[in-house]
Amino acid sequence: MSTLQTTNLKHPDSASNNIQFDSGGNCDVAGAISLAPVAIPSAGTTSIFERNTDNAFYLQTSSGNRISFLDGSQNTLANFTPTGLTFNISNSSAAVIDSNGNVGIGLSSVNSSRKVEIQQPASYSAALRIRYDGTGNNGDIQWFTGLSQFSLGVIGGTDAIRLRRDSAEFVRVDNTGQICIGCETFDTSVAGVTVRKQSGNYGRMNMMKTASGARDALALYYSGTYVGGVIYTDTGVSFHSQSDYRAKENVVDISNGIERIKELFPKRFNFIINPDETLDGFVAHEAQAVVPEAVMGEKDGGRMQSIDQSKLIPVLTAALKEAIAKIETLETKVAALEAD
Repeated sequence: MSTLQTTNLKHPDSASNNIQFDSGGNCDVAGAISLAPVAIPSAGTTSIFERNTDNAFYLQTSSGNRISFLDGSQNTLANFTPTGLTFNISNSSAAVIDSNGNVGIGLSSVNSSRKVEIQQPASYSAALRIRYDGTGNNGDIQWFTGLSQFSLGVIGGTDAIRLRRDSAEFVRVDNTGQICIGCETFDTSVAGVTVRKQSGNYGRMNMMKTASGARDALALYYSGTYVGGVIYTDTGVSFHSQSDYRAKENVVDISNGIERIKELFPKRFNFIINPDETLDGFVAHEAQAVVPEAVMGEKDGGRMQSIDQSKLIPVLTAALKEAIAKIETLETKVAALEAD
């Protein structure tokens, strides 16, 4: 009988053998206590590559066509199988990749319709999913809060993007860039808000209601205080500015309405950009000299001046009342003269 011979391999800077092979095909890496076989396994066999000095890990193949990484306490760190990969922490599943490429983090398995799913610790079912339903080409990203499910996804066949909470849709953007808020359709008979670019190269916003009565279409606030807005009813629209007595002080009557009206000069004109349309109105800086609050901007400033002609109504009303008072005084005098 021949005697088994051992072959030693070591790094030049190392005092000890790094790898040992004996004539029986056994191998020791980094100073194993006893030599162990290393081979490419055939069906039904098991091979172990083992570092014994600190028992740190094993690379194991088994009859189940599995490659496993184990720690020194025999806890599985990772499994590689024909059906997927699993990664463990403290012998509990930390991540999995199945044979279809679906990924689960914090899970031992992943639903085939969810391309990526992240399991949140504690009692929540999941924190994040990337999902594809496999039927209508619908895919979405889902967030779970423990109370509600939020998702951002694509609707197959239309290429529309939608944002949902549970089954309720909050926002939809179609493949032309139109935005629908609080609705799932751009039909004006459905309550919601839509923003779109029309084919005539102009922007348009629709605000739809199905509740009867006056409702805010646009509400404007300053530091939490309502200052005005646009109100729409079942039949019309009105523009409102704050006028509550509780917000005012130093309230006095207008006493020189007629004098101020004399300083207003109504005009007829057309805008340069639209020469075919003649309008009635005021020149902004002229009206600004009489009713400053009616005009925004300065004459010849960087921004074109604008006017809110409704701000002229209080002065016009005061002038009219003064004129009525004068008329009534004259009527009284005429009546007295006629009576004599």
